[in-house]
Amino acid sequence: MSDSIKTVSVVWCDDYDRGKTCAAVRRAIDLAGGIGAFVLSVQKVFLKFNLLSGSVPETCVTANPEVVYAVAKLLKDDGCDVLGGDSPSSGSRYTENNLRKALVG
Repeated sequence: MSDSIKTVSVVWCDDYDRGKTCAAVRRAIDLAGGIGAFVLSVQKVFLKFNLLSGSVPETCVTANPEVVYAVAKLLKDDGCDVLGGDSPSSGSRYTENNLRKALVG
């Protein structure tokens, strides 16, 4: 595939039910060429959560935890060693307390 050609897939999901979200994420990745188009099953993968602030998922300020779970599960099911994290950019300095607030909401 040429560097100038990009593949995008969009899959509708009615809600953030874990089973539905996992199925929708898997379908979207399959439509974009499958997980093997992005990683090798033996790779270590860092999954960046995109934490902006400590907000509940319904505010859509950060990546929904069910989507993060679905991506991590897809990678783990493919044999990847997955590590996740982020440093929130809520305009405050990085401290363990600020990170905990961003993770918990």
